[in-house]
Amino acid sequence: MTSLNDTAQFGAQLRECVETFRRQETLLREQYAQAPGGPEKVADLLERSTRRYLIDGLLQALDWNVDDPAQIAEEARSTSATGRRLYFDYLGVAPRAQAPVLLCEAKGFDVPLPRKANGPELEPGAMAELIAKAIEDVKRGQKNSSIVSQWAEFLTDLYGYISSLDDLGRRTLRRAAITAGGWIIVFLEPVTAFQPWTSGTEGLVTSANPAPAPSVHADHIVCFTSLDDMLNRHPELFKLLHRTRLVDTLPLTLTVTEALAMIPPDRVGACYQSVLVSTSTKTGALRKPHPTRSVYPALVIETGSRWFAIVDYDRGIDEPRGASSITHFLSELTEKGTALLTRLRQRLGLPLVPETVDHFPGFADEPSRSDPSVGMSGPVAGSTADRMRAADAKGVIFVCGSGEVGAVTEFVVVTGIEWFYKSELPTGAACDFHFWKAARGENVAAPELHTGYVGNSFTEDGQDRHCAQHDLFSLREARCHIRPIETHLCCRACIYAANCWATDPHRLPCPDEDDSQAVASI
Repeated sequence: MTSLNDTAQFGAQLRECVETFRRQETLLREQYAQAPGGPEKVADLLERSTRRYLIDGLLQALDWNVDDPAQIAEEARSTSATGRRLYFDYLGVAPRAQAPVLLCEAKGFDVPLPRKANGPELEPGAMAELIAKAIEDVKRGQKNSSIVSQWAEFLTDLYGYISSLDDLGRRTLRRAAITAGGWIIVFLEPVTAFQPWTSGTEGLVTSANPAPAPSVHADHIVCFTSLDDMLNRHPELFKLLHRTRLVDTLPLTLTVTEALAMIPPDRVGACYQSVLVSTSTKTGALRKPHPTRSVYPALVIETGSRWFAIVDYDRGIDEPRGASSITHFLSELTEKGTALLTRLRQRLGLPLVPETVDHFPGFADEPSRSDPSVGMSGPVAGSTADRMRAADAKGVIFVCGSGEVGAVTEFVVVTGIEWFYKSELPTGAACDFHFWKAARGENVAAPELHTGYVGNSFTEDGQDRHCAQHDLFSLREARCHIRPIETHLCCRACIYAANCWATDPHRLPCPDEDDSQAVASI
């Protein structure tokens, strides 16, 4: 959909949420008032009811699903600098990294908007200026803030929440908000706004220990002062808080139709032929172990600093099992892949010339707490991982399945100018190590014979593309590109061999021959 359609849909969902709440509000207040020990007057709505009947719906309209822990962590915990346990009401997170993106604090529906002590109600601009001044007072440690004491407490709590975030959280947090459902205050640059004032020594700045700090900009605070104000200004609220505006929600894989709708041709960069490999470990009426592997042609393209795999899901074919030759399979896959490439060239109006896999930079890891950019630069010197570290294999494979137990495992595999990662036959001299029996005779076999097809190995003992040389498994540990889907594939039947063994081809435990020439010829 276009941004205009998205905004209109949000406006309609928000209006429905508000109208539903207004129908429920009277009943909720009557129930509160009639409760044992309740006041005679209509009671204020509690935060719990406000969240359930209004704020949850508001977030849902903004595409933040409160029932999905991959999107919203409710009552997420943290610890303040003083050791106090903190609980975030809502913490919107990025889908894969689970890093904080949106911090939302909830209040009861009848909690009033910020104002000066004994002062009148404010219009949004003046309210933002008052909040900005109050935040600076909080960071200075001043107790006598110009804002009402209740709001001074709210801002102090928000200051503590944001200050408690780790390096990754401070890097990824995009928005913070305080809302009672009927109004909402949005902070555009929350980390900057609530950055602690520190002196040359540890601790907060006080009147006796002043130090310069970034000022809080009132134009980075946006105030929506009522339900009607939120409805009238819903396009602005959409731009500030909608999940698609804060988080990359697009999947790695797209259909051709989705790609044409989402990817502007003038933003398409490099492209590589690829396949999506989907392995089902149990098939048939009785769901017995009988793995099947479906292969779909795909084109991985770069756009907007992201990689997307455009997959032709209508042209998948099964990789043959038990056959000594895969000539027909490779021919059919090439035909279907070429058809996909031709279709995309026509629809995008671009030449789309695939590059060799050597030029592919690799799929980037999701931001995580082990990301070098947040201070964790790799294995500690002398650790087990450091001692066993080898040249990292290029990330030409990306897991795109759900990861759930029993679910079909799917991988996107970049193959460059080829349409599959397996060659028809291995290069080089004939090798007896395709057989476990021969490898056992040379005392280089695994303790047990590898038989049958499984999710991470789609070759069988004795096939030309199978390897039973157990020493090789250890050598492949840190260099094999496709180890998650092919543990027993013969390296000389793999298109990545020249890259994997470029620096030390002599270590391949293959028959005596000019190994460097054999590998280079792949």
